Amino acid sequence: MITKSIDGGKILKRDSKELKESGLKYCPSCRKILPVSTFGRITARGGTSAHLCFSCMREYQNRLYGAHRTRRALQRKTFKNELVALLGGECCRCGYGEFVSGLDFHHVGEDSKFDVLSQMLSKHTTGREKALAEADKCALLCRCCHSALHAQ
Repeated sequence: MITKSIDGGKILKRDSKELKESGLKYCPSCRKILPVSTFGRITARGGTSAHLCFSCMREYQNRLYGAHRTRRALQRKTFKNELVALLGGECCRCGYGEFVSGLDFHHVGEDSKFDVLSQMLSKHTTGREKALAEADKCALLCRCCHSALHAQ
């Protein structure tokens, strides 16, 4: 394949020796010959440059991991809704229960605390059973009552 260079229109082959010596590299995604500085470095391969330029690599990662982030956020939200329903669905001090995002988990006995429940919801490694066992040690409080309790 023959591609036009960005520096004055000299025609170079995509994998030619002249291309490598002139500090340029071909990106197969955007099909452009670009300076090597627009490609990331891969230290695991001895510091060689990546096969995609920065902008193409960013688009690739967003496509690849964007759906995963959305799916994990939905899983966390669904699991928090289940835990809130398990603990009564409203603040145990004032009765607030309009929005689930306004409710916090307060550990009743700080000495029996294994981990912070909100962090357990976002970790991939924490099992559902451990999070449910930790929720049994908690009281459900709204943000206002929770901060007031810790201020005392």
